[in-house]
Amino acid sequence: MTAQEMKDYRVGLFRDAVSMTRKPDRLPHLSNFWTWQILDMGYKFSEATHDYDVMEKVMLGFHERYGFDGYQETGIRNPQRVTETLGDSIYVIDDEKELFCLQDHSYLETSEYDELIANPTKFIWEKVLPRKFYRFRPDMDPQLMVQCVKENQLFWTKAFERNSKLEAMGVPGLISPKNGFASLGIEYLFSGLRGIKGISVDMRRSPEKVRAACDALDSISAEPVVQNLIRDVPGPDMGYCFDMLVAVLAHTILNMKQWEMFYWPPLKRIIDEVVAKNKTIQLFVEGSFLRFADYFKDYPKGHIGLQVESDDILEVRRAFPNCCVIGGMTSQLLGQGTREQCVDRVKFLVDELGPQGFILGQDKMMSYRMDANPANVLAVCDYVREMKL
Repeated sequence: MTAQEMKDYRVGLFRDAVSMTRKPDRLPHLSNFWTWQILDMGYKFSEATHDYDVMEKVMLGFHERYGFDGYQETGIRNPQRVTETLGDSIYVIDDEKELFCLQDHSYLETSEYDELIANPTKFIWEKVLPRKFYRFRPDMDPQLMVQCVKENQLFWTKAFERNSKLEAMGVPGLISPKNGFASLGIEYLFSGLRGIKGISVDMRRSPEKVRAACDALDSISAEPVVQNLIRDVPGPDMGYCFDMLVAVLAHTILNMKQWEMFYWPPLKRIIDEVVAKNKTIQLFVEGSFLRFADYFKDYPKGHIGLQVESDDILEVRRAFPNCCVIGGMTSQLLGQGTREQCVDRVKFLVDELGPQGFILGQDKMMSYRMDANPANVLAVCDYVREMKL
């Protein structure tokens, strides 16, 4: 196959799996490998995040070695050089201990909810950014902002170049840029503004205030995506594996009442429009999600790809019969099992889940060296690439 033919073939694998009505030629294989790629390619975390030539070697070398059909991460998650121009990053990177982690943080005081609600954009520029970046001040040197803009342009230029080179190797982009990524207001509060502890307390003490803050943030994050979907032409973008993505993280600390109040309304609005426009959405879910199955039962097949983490994928299939399930290969098995056990796991999943409505992936964001044995990863990739359904 030519590179274009291989790219189209791989898009077809994903699209057929999500449709749940067409049998893919073989099992699509999605990489949920993140910073593990850097270590596997022989580099330190800080080398790849700060040297874009190194990051390119990581991504292209990783694909040459394993040959996944699609990649959740292509080196765009951590724009360290961009953020560091304005101040220290909220990430902790320790190359010696091989640590790459996010610190819990809060940039919103409980007394400031009304300011956020009144004008979220103004609040972010005037309160959040100065707290997040110690150099971001009214009297800062304007050249710092110029440098930040240039770093941001360079970051995305290099990212697009990497993706273009991956495409030249037959690798499709995962998410269509026409609709892209949507983040919900509750997710901003959870991971960006209040932190896990802060938002957990606020939802119990001032639920109406939190709801108003979610609505305000949704107006500048989720709602523009919905409006873009409304304006977009019907049908999927066949140049990509999915039409859009939502990362579902904050549900891990919500009870059912809080889910219905803070999370489900904006998520439902997005999914409803995805279905109305005959498109597809990937829900990238952390933690457990089984308890929310009833909220998805009325959606038709062919629109939702549900990537699961903590839940048993067989239970997910039973609970979400109308969704394509993504995952199934456990990090425990990839890290501690044998090659034969890993391949047997693939055979078991295909037998139990069937060839339709299933995309093989890893159950965790593979981040650290012990998360996977390279020999096991290679054995699975080779088997999947050669199998026929």
